[in-house]
Amino acid sequence: MKIEDLYNYNHRFSKVHLAIKAMYILPAFILSIISNSIWFHLSVFVLFFIGTLVIAKISIFKYLRLISIPGIFIFLGCLTLLLKVEFNLIGDGAFNFNIGFDINTYPIAFGILFKSYAMVSIVYFWLLTHTISEISQCMIALKIPKLFIELFVLTYKLIYLLTHTTQTMLISQKCRLGYVSVKKNSINSFAYLFSAVFKKSLHQTEQIETAVSSRIGTGNYLFLRPKLEFSIAKATLSIMMFVMLFILFYIFK
Repeated sequence: MKIEDLYNYNHRFSKVHLAIKAMYILPAFILSIISNSIWFHLSVFVLFFIGTLVIAKISIFKYLRLISIPGIFIFLGCLTLLLKVEFNLIGDGAFNFNIGFDINTYPIAFGILFKSYAMVSIVYFWLLTHTISEISQCMIALKIPKLFIELFVLTYKLIYLLTHTTQTMLISQKCRLGYVSVKKNSINSFAYLFSAVFKKSLHQTEQIETAVSSRIGTGNYLFLRPKLEFSIAKATLSIMMFVMLFILFYIFK
């Protein structure tokens, strides 16, 4: 999944005020943390799954690929809660080794599984409907230190540059049959690719440091803030969604 595919700018919320977007995300995020109901978390996941597909204009296959990335870690973490390993010494150097599933940990494992997927769906909805500038504004509103905000922006920029450089060099190597032979060509091509990307990252880091040190003004980043009017009509849908989530939270508590 390319990073430019994650942060798209053609979604249906592109001209919606940042405060209205927050009304969709914050209540669902807080209620998902508080609630311990599997059915409520499942409802939140389905609701934001459909909302992401419709609002962010993303295909279902691309969204499933995004979900699968944290889903691997969630599944492995819940699997470790379900597994039960017993190692008993019988005597005379003999031992008994048993592995299976613990019935007592089923509620905890499934609760963590559904809560994690609900939180992931909310986070992806937030990422797919907010630009980097809007995310930085949210971090500023939460009183996060400016150093962490600048590191976040620089890391995003550096990851984008490195992935783009790696893809370009990899295509160039494949066009020159650099990965035809596994024994020799592939190893040499991968070594050259790694060294070239490393040199490019150092060069980009030096350029970023030069740009940061030569900025004019107060020494802080100036983010683009388009002037958007707060519309009551656009906020109605977010209020209805909040009421729906609160009703579901009350029903499944």
